[in-house]
Amino acid sequence: MLGETVDSMRLERDPPASAGAVTIRGDNRIFAVAGWDRNVHVYDYRNGGGRLLAILKYHQAPVRAVAFANDASGLLASASSDGTVALWTVFPPDKCPLAPQQ
Repeated sequence: MLGETVDSMRLERDPPASAGAVTIRGDNRIFAVAGWDRNVHVYDYRNGGGRLLAILKYHQAPVRAVAFANDASGLLASASSDGTVALWTVFPPDKCPLAPQQ
């Protein structure tokens, strides 16, 4: 799904003012947005939903990059202008409350 855009989705509640990067998890259930507001925003990707699921707060400067691991771990990495990298366990695929996409 690399290169797929999500700009046509309507993002509900608290979208980041500006985004540095977007990544879609391999199972196509969720996507993450690197926010210039210093947060990572996680959204439901199924059926063009765009429903906000979580806001991950850690960084002290704009988040510039996000990437999901290419395995079943559910790990998400985020990197910020403050020089930090954070690893998050975000809705692991085997425990994800979102039903698999049909």
